[in-house]
Amino acid sequence: MNKHLIDYLRCSLCKNELTYLPFATGQKGTNSSGELETGGLFSCSCGMVFPIISQIPRLLPESFLDYEAVIEKNIPDYNIVKSKILAKYREIIDFSITRNKSIKQTFGFEWSLLHTDKQVNVWNLNDRQFENQLWDELKTEGIDLKEKVAVDVGCGHGRSGMLLAEKCGIVFCLDVGASIEHAAQINTRPNCIFIQADLNHLPFANGVFDIVYSSGVLHHNPDTKAAFSKVSALVKKGGILCIWLYKPFNNGIHRIMLGLRGITTKLPLKLQFWLYFFTLLPIHKSIGLLKGKSKGWREIMINQLDMLSPEYRHEHSPHEVEGWFKAAAYTHVEITTTNNYGFSIKGTLAEVVK
Repeated sequence: MNKHLIDYLRCSLCKNELTYLPFATGQKGTNSSGELETGGLFSCSCGMVFPIISQIPRLLPESFLDYEAVIEKNIPDYNIVKSKILAKYREIIDFSITRNKSIKQTFGFEWSLLHTDKQVNVWNLNDRQFENQLWDELKTEGIDLKEKVAVDVGCGHGRSGMLLAEKCGIVFCLDVGASIEHAAQINTRPNCIFIQADLNHLPFANGVFDIVYSSGVLHHNPDTKAAFSKVSALVKKGGILCIWLYKPFNNGIHRIMLGLRGITTKLPLKLQFWLYFFTLLPIHKSIGLLKGKSKGWREIMINQLDMLSPEYRHEHSPHEVEGWFKAAAYTHVEITTTNNYGFSIKGTLAEVVK
């Protein structure tokens, strides 16, 4: 585990600094390279504990319950610790469990379609196109990134974070669901660090990142503007915030799909998969063949699941979001990319807030 973690991580509930504790059954706290070992947990003075499972810090409010079988084996008084945490944070933890359950299921299942040896395009982009789009969104030409610290909030498959890590000093990649595990497994860059966390309870202090990137995530929350406020607070003065959001799309088929969400979001996820597989997939394949654009079934299914499965899917105009940036003291606000479905927008946090 990367040794820089302890310098940046904070308790996701109280924002205090964390202490690393190796598991009693594990090895020493650090290895010869000064990196934290696999087994252990982070503890906070407020009483919270966050396990490290498969070298991934689990910093959701409910993580100590998700992995309590592991923690219990390594903390003799775990039941007492658990009781104190629940007495202090029961309401927050219960709400987090309820809110994150559908997110973990929906997006975990969606990104599991990438778990294959074959190349799967994401959002109709191959690897080179995906990389070009990332840098088109961020527009960092002329900026020396090698010492910059970045975070990808809602990293999903992890590809954006790994690309950022090729140029930046340290990159943290956050996601709620199990997709974080596969992303971490395929990661080959030691300066790219994966963490299971929730943007509603971010495990960092405010104002510490040079680059904050979040693509296609904020609009899947109950209140996109509130999610924007939490993510934008991570940016240090002079730093960059770049987000991608859905925008209103005046298209008949699109409006029909949005209308269907009133039904599809209430269906079991596996039922949705097979329903789309046998109905929407053949339609898309046929249209693609007629246009001479052949897409793989995984790529099509990812698109359909992202449209029809999430509990929340808000759309916002670029003008509206520009207002959010400017109200939060961002300057040089600009739309960097756009298509029929959405847009990316970036801004620089003012050095001096008037």
